[in-house]
Amino acid sequence: MSLVVDDLKAAIRATKRRLKAQIADPRRLFAEVEDDLRREVEEILEARAQVRPVIPSVDYAAVRSRAVGQSVTQEIRRRGVAVVRGVFSDAQATAWNEAIGEYATRSSPPIHPSISISASCGPAGRRSSASTGRSRRWKRASIRPSRRPGPS
Repeated sequence: MSLVVDDLKAAIRATKRRLKAQIADPRRLFAEVEDDLRREVEEILEARAQVRPVIPSVDYAAVRSRAVGQSVTQEIRRRGVAVVRGVFSDAQATAWNEAIGEYATRSSPPIHPSISISASCGPAGRRSSASTGRSRRWKRASIRPSRRPGPS
């Protein structure tokens, strides 16, 4: 399927008109969405205050054996994300993380020393995808405070 648009501005205007016509009361809809977001934020803050995970996690063995519980599946659908644990050994993950850190250090401009970056991309990330036979590249990045002391 190809999409050819001769007049992009006109197409955008027409789409906006069509979408606006589908919403009977935009202010009410916006208020509903805002209320839903407030409830989600409150729930996330409560979970964090109780040191409960906000992002659901699942063990890879359970995924592979199709033994993931319905409540976990519902939470993954609700959040739209999950942490999958036990895919790689700790030693392999540590080796990849160190390789990624070295790659990022060589390839990136310097950042503040109190920040560390790890990401499953670059050469080590490609090796992890290749080792599992996945054709899709999986990418993950996290920025967290470093355990190294920053400048005084």
